[in-house]
Amino acid sequence: SLAIDSLNSDTWKAVGNTYKTMGRDTLAVNAYSQAWLIDSLDVSTNNILGNLYFEWGNYQVAKYLYGRALTSDPTNAVLYYNYAMAAHYNKETMLAEEYYKKTLEKDAKYAYAYYQLATLYAAGKPEDAVKALSKAIQHGSFTKADIEADTQFAPLKEHKGFKALLQKLK
Repeated sequence: SLAIDSLNSDTWKAVGNTYKTMGRDTLAVNAYSQAWLIDSLDVSTNNILGNLYFEWGNYQVAKYLYGRALTSDPTNAVLYYNYAMAAHYNKETMLAEEYYKKTLEKDAKYAYAYYQLATLYAAGKPEDAVKALSKAIQHGSFTKADIEADTQFAPLKEHKGFKALLQKLK
């Protein structure tokens, strides 16, 4: 297939998907990079590469790739969320907050964006954290056990609103 269609980015993405399925991430990145060289604005290639770099802990490169994908698809809530997560893990909290909010502008029911906002707010803005967490619970399937196990919510353990929210959960 490559000998016949080596200039088709979809062919290289298929090869990358195969390597990724096999757990051969380095080879997958090489194949996706070939697809990227052919079509650097392809949303799925940038997102897939971003996800791989994110998994490897290279959040700066992941953020760059998600940003490239956003230039081609600025209405995609998942891309905004991925960008926000990369910024969050890269300790760029203001940028992460901005992009979680942009995620919610694109999809007001994106539960994980609310959840991550709650984690950002937990230490310094407890009221905002409880509001965001309430929205996350409303739109998602978070359990009491999930939230109690998340150490990012430790600063809220004694907060009245947080306790009340947890009491409503199973």
